[in-house]
Amino acid sequence: MKRVCMLVTSELSHDPRVTKEAQITFEAGYNVSVICRENLGYQAPYKIITFGVRKPSSRILKYAERFFSLLLIFWLTLRERPDLIHANDLDTLPVAFLAGKLLRAKIVYDSHELWPDVNANLRGISGKIASQLQTFIARRIDGVITVNEYLGNVMAQRMSIKPPLVVLNAPYLRGHEKIQPGEWIQQFRGKKIALYLSRYIPHRGIWDVIESAKYLPEDIVVVFRGYGPLENEMRKRVTEANLDNKVFFLPPVPMEEIVSASMGADVALVLYDPVHDSHRNVSPNKLFQYMMAGVPVVCSDMVFLRKMVTELNIGELYTPGNAESLASAIANVVSDKKRHQEMVSHCLHYREQFCWEVEGKKLIDLYQTLLCER
Repeated sequence: MKRVCMLVTSELSHDPRVTKEAQITFEAGYNVSVICRENLGYQAPYKIITFGVRKPSSRILKYAERFFSLLLIFWLTLRERPDLIHANDLDTLPVAFLAGKLLRAKIVYDSHELWPDVNANLRGISGKIASQLQTFIARRIDGVITVNEYLGNVMAQRMSIKPPLVVLNAPYLRGHEKIQPGEWIQQFRGKKIALYLSRYIPHRGIWDVIESAKYLPEDIVVVFRGYGPLENEMRKRVTEANLDNKVFFLPPVPMEEIVSASMGADVALVLYDPVHDSHRNVSPNKLFQYMMAGVPVVCSDMVFLRKMVTELNIGELYTPGNAESLASAIANVVSDKKRHQEMVSHCLHYREQFCWEVEGKKLIDLYQTLLCER
C-alpha cells in the first residue's frame, strides 16, 4: 500500500480542503497521514500527527517558532517514510522538497492561494525571497495543484511552469432535501436574509455590507455569522449608524456545518476587495457551499466569480467599494420571486458538477500517475 503524507501548518479542522484531500485519498486505498499543528477533536480514519507548537503572542518569538515547527514537520515526515509528500501552501513546501529528495518520494505542491500576496509577513525583500524559493522548488517537483484556472495561469506566468492541475475547493455532494434550515432563521420571520458567513478580517467587503444596509428595502436584513479581529469595530459602526434593526450578529458555525447553516438564507455574500492577484482570482469554498445549500449569491466582480455567476445564473455581481451597488445586487436577487427561484434551481442543478466527488478524483488520478512511475 502506497504511503501519502500531507503537510499543513494550521489546525486541521480549520482547513476543509486538507481534510477532504486526506479522506478521498484514504478511500482510494492509500495509507494516509496528515501532519498538522493540532487537531481539536476532528475524527478521521487516517493517521493524524500533531507537532503541537503553539503560536507565540510575541512577534519577537514568531520566527523561532516557525523555524522550530518546520524542523518538527521535517523530522515527522522522514519518520513516516512516504512514497508521496503533499505540501499544502508555501510554508510547508521547502520541508516537503528536502524530505522528498532524501526519501526519493514524489512531491506535490498544493497552492490554495498566491501565498506571497496574502501573507502580511511577506513584504519587500522577504516577499521576493519567498517568491523565488517557490519558483525554484516548483520547477523541480512532480506536480503543482491550485484551486482555479485563473490562479493557475498567474502561477504559470510568474514561475514559468506549465499551468497547475486545477482542483476546485468544492464540498462533498449532499442531498438538498435532507438538509433542514436551522432554528436561527425563525427570529427573522417576514424578512429576507442576506447572510455574511465568514471571518471578520480586512479586505472581505465588511464595511460595504454595513454601509449597504442603509440602502436596503425594509424587508431585507443582514446577518453576520463569523468571528475575527474586526468584530468590535463592526458592532460599533452598526450602532453609530442606527442599523441595529437591520444588521444582526449571530455566533459562528463550524466549518463542517456551513452548508446546513446557510439553509434558510435568501442570498449569501461572497465578498473580496481587489487588493492583490490572489483576491482578484479568488474561488472561495463558500461559493460552492452556498450552491450546495441552494442559496443564490452576491459576489464581488472578480474573474472566477464573474464566470460562475453569469454562466450559471446563480446570483448577482457588485463593484467592490460601492455599497449602493451591493444593496442593489442584494435587492435584485431577493425581490423578484420568480427569478430568485430560478437561481435556487440553478444552484441545486450545478451542485452535482461542482462537488468534491468530481474534483477529488482529479487528485487521485494525479497520485496514481505519479506513483505508477516509481
